[in-house]
Amino acid sequence: MKYTSIGVAVLALGLTAGMAAANSVPTGGMTAQDVASWLQSKGYKAEIGKANDGRPKIASATQGVNFFVHFYDCKADRCASIQFVAGFSTSGAYTLEKENSWNNDNRWITASMDNEKDPWISMDIDVWPGGTYELLNDELQVWDDSVARFVKTIK
Repeated sequence: MKYTSIGVAVLALGLTAGMAAANSVPTGGMTAQDVASWLQSKGYKAEIGKANDGRPKIASATQGVNFFVHFYDCKADRCASIQFVAGFSTSGAYTLEKENSWNNDNRWITASMDNEKDPWISMDIDVWPGGTYELLNDELQVWDDSVARFVKTIK
């Protein structure tokens, strides 16, 4: 019985150490500066600005495509979720059929169409509670890969 208790304690300590190794997002979420610094650490441009509603937004780019980061669920300057958004000009070549096909085949990135029938894609990310920079890095890779696939879809 003594050895079983020691084994359980060692296992619990190992699991706790693994969880502590994750680089957690600050309590309450991320500020625009937090997100900009994270993007820049990954080699992206990150220009902080303001959206029409006064919330922060960040202008960035990937795969030769400009995109924005919008902030949601904010308390003071910390926001619990962010959204990546990119728009494209297709001169009317984008169709509802392409949009429906994309949305049926892609789980994480949603396509929509604006009033000029140009496509937009977006990806929502909860960063708090429980968010880590490792998870954000994974989400950024999903975004990058999806942007590249979407560009091929609209050509």
